[in-house]
Amino acid sequence: MTGQHESAVREANDAFYRALSNKDIDAMEALWTHEAGVRCIHPGWDLLEGWEKVRESWALIFRNPSRLTVTPTEVAIRQAGSMAWVSCLETINSGDAKTVARTTNLYIETPEGWKMILHHASQISASEGAASDDDEESGGSTVH
Repeated sequence: MTGQHESAVREANDAFYRALSNKDIDAMEALWTHEAGVRCIHPGWDLLEGWEKVRESWALIFRNPSRLTVTPTEVAIRQAGSMAWVSCLETINSGDAKTVARTTNLYIETPEGWKMILHHASQISASEGAASDDDEESGGSTVH
């Protein structure tokens, strides 16, 4: 991946996490393609297919009055042609609850920049997330 492409994908992914933590539906909408083929799996949810269902899910999540902070770590970026995927570990803090998820975000390159077509987050146990934190401290994590 060229530095220019990696930087653009990283910025799109960072914008996704800002929109999520800020509960900003307009910013979230700007990050996604609005096609029938987009998909989203939130931790513990079934597969959502199509932009309208995906958008509705974000609107529902954002209506929750609890504060929401989602922090990605172990960020790894890969690209093949006009597709790029970002895998990471998410720490999700909502109110008094903390969840850890393994996540893949898939982007396509469009004339308007890199747009999300898939967000898949699967909850893992806190101990798995803690083990990943230990790996990161010992230098076991890489960012590509």
